[in-house]
Amino acid sequence: MILDTIVAATRERVAVLKKVKPIEAVRQAALVRAEEERTASGGTFTFPFERALMEGSMNFMRLRA
Repeated sequence: MILDTIVAATRERVAVLKKVKPIEAVRQAALVRAEEERTASGGTFTFPFERALMEGSMNFMRLRA
């Protein structure tokens, strides 16, 4: 099944990425970035995507089956 193929490929890709850049390094980079964002916005997170949804400025296309 196509999903099984996608899952297998994703698992392989993630395993390779973990060898190239350990998960702890990714975690530390995320924490640093989060702290920089929080500091830049006055101590809170801004959640730009969530804010855009609330503003109603985004358009969605509904697909019909």
